[in-house]
Formats: sequence, structure tokens, C-alpha cells
Amino acid sequence: MLGKEEVINKLIENNKSTCRPEDRLTLEGLKALLSELSVKPKEGANVLLLYSGPLKPNGRGGFETAKGKRLQAWQVAQKIGETYKNVGVIGQTDAMQVLDTPIFEKALEYAVGPSQVKPIINGTINPDGTRNPDGLNDIISRRFIEENPDKPIILLTPFSRPDSVFRLSELDEIIKGCGTESVEGLERNLLQKICKAKSGDTKHVNTIISTLSAEQALSLRYAIDEEGELVGVDASEFWHDMVREDGRKFELEGHTIVSHEDLMDRLNPEQRENLEQGIKVVEDGLNDATRTPRLKKFFNKAAPIASLVVGLLTGAFLINSGNHKPHTPKASIPRPKTIMGAIFIDASDGCRDDHIDKEVNNNGVSDSADKEAEQDCELGL
Repeated sequence: MLGKEEVINKLIENNKSTCRPEDRLTLEGLKALLSELSVKPKEGANVLLLYSGPLKPNGRGGFETAKGKRLQAWQVAQKIGETYKNVGVIGQTDAMQVLDTPIFEKALEYAVGPSQVKPIINGTINPDGTRNPDGLNDIISRRFIEENPDKPIILLTPFSRPDSVFRLSELDEIIKGCGTESVEGLERNLLQKICKAKSGDTKHVNTIISTLSAEQALSLRYAIDEEGELVGVDASEFWHDMVREDGRKFELEGHTIVSHEDLMDRLNPEQRENLEQGIKVVEDGLNDATRTPRLKKFFNKAAPIASLVVGLLTGAFLINSGNHKPHTPKASIPRPKTIMGAIFIDASDGCRDDHIDKEVNNNGVSDSADKEAEQDCELGL
């Protein structure tokens, strides 16, 4: 294995104007460098958190008071990974951190030309607008699953698209790989059996784990600053038996606190029925009626307005926001049962500004490159 700094120094030398064209790294040479970088998460991480997609419809309209800011799964997962000492995310790995540098992109530009940089990183696009799982993101993501087989996996993937890196590469590796630890609280061999019963199609498995992910997401709370930026995530009730906090306590005075339920609003009858069918798939497929208590409680008090749709077979969740206003904390803030583990950092960290404000296309153009959301948010899952 090569160290991250060693690879970056090689890239710096490669990108110098004095470097002769015949001496520059080729595409294969750059792939070889990435393959020598570790995909292990931070020290002390004993659970992996995978993420995909927006946490509002198609990546748009994150918070009512957020000046149009999005809330993407990568933002929330990144903050959870930074706050909770035992949670590992792919953005912490040496391989992804090098891929996510302008230095690497520049070296790739020298190797293949500017127009090919994005397809090589994110995956090529078919004529119908769907994405192929042939990007560098896909390669690193598969390795992240394959080379960490001893760690259970939890998900923040309730709205992943069918052609996302999660769906096409990570989930595929979970099903076909040799890992033995649980995924979203389910034994991996059970998911493999379900997939086999469906002739190898992972859509049914995705429906189950996406519904379970939606259940867990309802336990999250978000701290939003006056500029509409996500500055903290309270994940103390998110997989509380797996996610350990550092014992840090943050004063959130002056920030708006938004529960995940605030993002979902109320459901119309058709959309309510679709999501309830997703829950039924979980209950019937797992022979377990106790795995979605938050979703059921949400349904019990949700009036038929606004919208939420869950594609039963694709597992794609589309949520349209209504006019619900998140509450602003007063002198004291109600705390969950355990100590709040919010962390306040720049919400743009890990996502370059030149892409974060691009809208997500819901009409076939691929917007689903999972790690693109972590890197530069252009495709947006």
C-alpha cells in the first residue's frame, strides 16, 4: 500500500509544466495509484455507514428556511462520521480523499482530456441518460465493501436512484461478496437468499433495506444556521445500539432544529398506500412486524396532504415538501434520551461550490453517482 501523501507528491510532480508529456501518468497509471491506496475507514471505526441520494425530493429544497439549500445524504453521513468515533464513511479513506482532489482531476485531465474526466470518475452515461457502474467511484466503493468484510453496515439510503453507485456497485458487492456482518440489522446471508429467490435481482432487497433506512432516518435531527447551512446532526437515536457518541455536548442556541419528520410533511392517500406497501414487504419478507415503528407512528398522525412516494420495487423515494415550518429553539432545547452529538463544521466541506447548486434532473438524465455527491455534487444521486 502507498501512503496518501506519497501519492499526492507523485501527482504534483506529474502535473508540473516541466513534466514531459511522455512521462506523465496514463489513465492506467492513475488507476494503479488509486489501487495502492487504502480503503480502510478511520481508526476505531467498527461500523460502516453507506449513503446515497437526497433527503428531500430529487435533492431540491432542503429546509423551509434554508434559502433553497439541499439536504443530501452525504452531508448528513459525513457529519455523523466526523462526530461519532466508531462510524466509518468512505470519505475518510485515503483512496477517496485522493480521488476527491483537484490534483487528481488535473492529472486525469492530462491523461484523457478535459471532456472525459467526469465520465471516468462518475461513470459513463447511456443514451437513455442512465449511468453505468464503470467509474472510479464505483471501483473504490466496491473495494470499501470488499476490504472491510468484518464490519456491520448501516445505511442512509432511503431515496437512492436505481443507477446510483450504492445500488449498482455497493449493494451488488454486499450481495455477491464474502462479508459476513449484518446490513441494516439483517444478516447478509438472508439478503443473499432473498436476492436469489428473485432470480438475482437486487430490487426487492433494496426495497426492504430502503424502507428500513427510512425508518432509521426518522430518528435524526438537524441543526441549521441562519444561512440555511447544515451545521450539526444529532444521531444519538440513529442505530443507538451501534453508533457511539464521543460524550461531547454542544449548545445549539441560535440554531434551528429540524427533525427528519419535519422534512417529510403529510401524505396523500395514494402515496401513503405506496409506502405502507413497502412496510408490508418488510414485514412479509422478514416475517417481522416490529421493524418499522417510527414509520407506523408517522402514518398514524400524518394527514393526507403533500406527498411522499416509495417505488415498491425500485426502492426510489420521492418526497415533495409542503409548507411545514421547522421550529426555532428557545432558551432550552428538548434533548433526546442520550447526549446530543452534534458537530458544527462548514457544510460545504467535501463538496465543491462550483457544483453544489446545480439542480437534479428527474427525467432520465443521470443524477445518481453516489460518491459524486460526496465529491462535487454534480450528479447528486
